[in-house]
Order: sequence, then C-alpha cells, then structure tokens
Amino acid sequence: MKRDLLRILFISAISGIVITIGVYLFQKPSFTAGFNLIEQDKLGTAISGLTAPVIGLISTVLLYLALSKQTESNNEQKFKNESDILFLLINQLDLEINSFRINQSRQDKNGNAYEHPDDIGATGIWNFSKSCTDLNSRGGKLSQKRERFDQQFEASAIVMIIESYALIERRIITANLAADMKELFQSKLRFYYDLKLKEALEMLADAFKRYQLTDELMPKRIIQFVSSR
Repeated sequence: MKRDLLRILFISAISGIVITIGVYLFQKPSFTAGFNLIEQDKLGTAISGLTAPVIGLISTVLLYLALSKQTESNNEQKFKNESDILFLLINQLDLEINSFRINQSRQDKNGNAYEHPDDIGATGIWNFSKSCTDLNSRGGKLSQKRERFDQQFEASAIVMIIESYALIERRIITANLAADMKELFQSKLRFYYDLKLKEALEMLADAFKRYQLTDELMPKRIIQFVSSR
C-alpha cells in the first residue's frame, strides 16, 4: 500500500510540474497565431483543461488516503477488540482459580471457624488433589467406591476451570490475530496451566486411573484434558 501511495504522489508531483511549466509557456508569444494563448479567454481555457485532470487526480489521492486510514483504523480496532476479549477470558480464568475453595471447616483454638490459605486458589486445588491420592483421606473413599468424585463440591469447580481453559484455547485459534500474537497468548495461557494446574490435575488423573474411575463423567473429563496436553 505504501508503494502505491508513493507512485500516486510521484505522478501528482510530475503533473503539477508539467502544469506549472505549461502555464509559463502559454503566456509566451507563439510563432503561430492559432497557438497564441496570450489572450485571456484562450489562456483560461488552456489552464482549465490542464488543471482539471490534476485536480481530479489529487482528489482521488486524498480519497485513497482517507480510505486507507479508515481501513487501517478498522484493522487496529479489530485487533484491539480481539486482544481485549482474550485478556478478559484469561483474567476470568485467573479469577476462577483464585476463587476455588476446599469445602471443609477449620477451627482455631477458641473454636472459631476460619479459612486457611492452603484451602484457597491454586494451593487449594493442589491440596484437594493431593487428598484424593491419599488412601487415608479422600483417596481411600474414592478407591473403595464409598464416595463418587462427581459428587464432590470441589470437583465441579475444577471441571469448570478446565472447561474455561479449553474455551480460551479455542478462542485463541479462531481469533483474528497475527500468528505471532496468537503464540504470545498461547504462551501466556500455557503459563497458567504449568504454574497453577498441571501438577494437581496430573495427580488427579493418575489417581482416577488407579481407582478405575474412568467411567465417571468428571474423572473422565479430567483424564482427557490432561492427556491432551
């Protein structure tokens, strides 16, 4: 586009120079009476005939510049909208992770209930997953089929998180962005998985396979999610 613009500007400049030279020459006496343009009406007609195409060309150039600027602005707006959507989805995923809670009550020495930091967010997901692998904790009940993972309060929260993650993955693929920008968003998303989810989900997937819970809906989804990464 820049090359076409330079070509148009070059042609306009040449045309302007030709007109300037033409006007100068037309004011000089001609060796033939038919070409004598010194009279006011002939000179005006000649100048009008020369300038009209150039004015039209300049108008075209200005219109071209305006349309190009508008197109560029539209493209920038589309890029911004796509980026804003992806940032919003990633921030929402982070909020879902940080909002995770282990459904258990803790009491201090005075018998007052409180929320321990180990039960919250990514740490809470890890500790919950760890308890599902411990045969002296949730793992024992799951392995003996005395409890179903699908019925755990925390299970629904974890599955919602991985579904949000999968949604963002698909949204990045379909986004109207350059390949390098998609790679940046994919790297950022992968960082969330590696840092906050990977170890905990892999523990769960391994436990479900050992306990033969692969027919339950939520364990099956978690195993599928982990195995695809």
